Amino acid sequence: MFVVTLTAAALIGVTLGLFGSGGSILAVPVLVYLAGVPAKQAIAMSLLVVAVTSAVSAIGHARAGRVRWRTGLVFGAGGVAGGVPAGAPFLRL
Repeated sequence: MFVVTLTAAALIGVTLGLFGSGGSILAVPVLVYLAGVPAKQAIAMSLLVVAVTSAVSAIGHARAGRVRWRTGLVFGAGGVAGGVPAGAPFLRL
């Protein structure tokens, strides 16, 4: 089962690299159904992978001067402002 899970993870990585998106929607079912990870943990793990991938990609673009920081901050703030209230009913603090 480990080899099947590892192969699926590699295919997800290739898909994410080719298309630039879709990693989480593919990773969560693989983690849940192939690796046996509980759903909440699988979601958190996939978000971590996407965050690290995004950060690594952003570093290269930032060094080349291709990042519009102001635009990114505006969109990020808007996403947080809309996402936190929308997700609040699902949080158990």
